[in-house]
Amino acid sequence: MPEKEFAFLIVVLTGKINIPALDYIAYILSAYALIICVTAILKIINFVRNGVSEHPFMKWLLSVPIVEKIIHEKNSEQK
Repeated sequence: MPEKEFAFLIVVLTGKINIPALDYIAYILSAYALIICVTAILKIINFVRNGVSEHPFMKWLLSVPIVEKIIHEKNSEQK
């Protein structure tokens, strides 16, 4: 879908199609895409700030004894 939306936006903005209704649709679609991108970036920033170890999957993964042992061995080697 993003490729089609991008192509549609290029066609509308270059003036190849001169229908005002399509202009408005193109602007609404691009605003929607911008909102989705900003939302995703904010989630990624929060994920990094909270730390990877606070993620539910990582908590589950760290509860597996062999994984925890491997991670602690790697951390002790780095010190």
